[in-house]
Amino acid sequence: MQKTSSILILLVLPLLVVQGCNKASMESLYALGDKEDPDNPRFRVVGSSQPQKATRSCANMVAFTRYCLGGNIDELLPIIEPFRQKTKGSISILDFREKHGYSTVTIFQGKILSVRKRNRPANWRTFNRVMAQLESQHGRGDDYSSFPGSAKTKKRRQTAIYNKKAQAHFNWEGSGWRLDLVWNNIQTIDVTFQDKELNNAYLAGRKQKKP
Repeated sequence: MQKTSSILILLVLPLLVVQGCNKASMESLYALGDKEDPDNPRFRVVGSSQPQKATRSCANMVAFTRYCLGGNIDELLPIIEPFRQKTKGSISILDFREKHGYSTVTIFQGKILSVRKRNRPANWRTFNRVMAQLESQHGRGDDYSSFPGSAKTKKRRQTAIYNKKAQAHFNWEGSGWRLDLVWNNIQTIDVTFQDKELNNAYLAGRKQKKP
């Protein structure tokens, strides 16, 4: 009996050692903060696949369920973090990964001035999907599109857009906010929410700086 017990211990001991090493290796890996490269197309920041709604009340429009126009940027950064950012004069520009493309958030005086979501791929299927979403929320927008007279079909209109000879543009206006759907290039279809009051303050500041 004692001999059998000794054999079992010898068989089990190596397994316990291997498991312990694997566990230690994993703990070391997590301790080092191993993360995916933000430039990897598979990378998704926390909350991008399942956007979190604003936890605090928003005085203006909430763009794409989580960006409060006119809201403090400090309330957004704990929820998600940008994969790219830069400063240009009095504004800061932050880029966030999204399910279809990415969003560009413009910050002025520490607040969200505008949010532009760049949808991909740039084709009629994407445009119609985005348009349907916007119309379900805001109704029919004003059409400011421009196409050559010869572009009668969707295929020809798409070619004209790719050649930068046309654009599909719809606009919505609300109390304190503006919304634009624009397709004018081969890469993305852009949806932009803008805080009117902050934008006016930004433009006024630029005029004062001009001689």
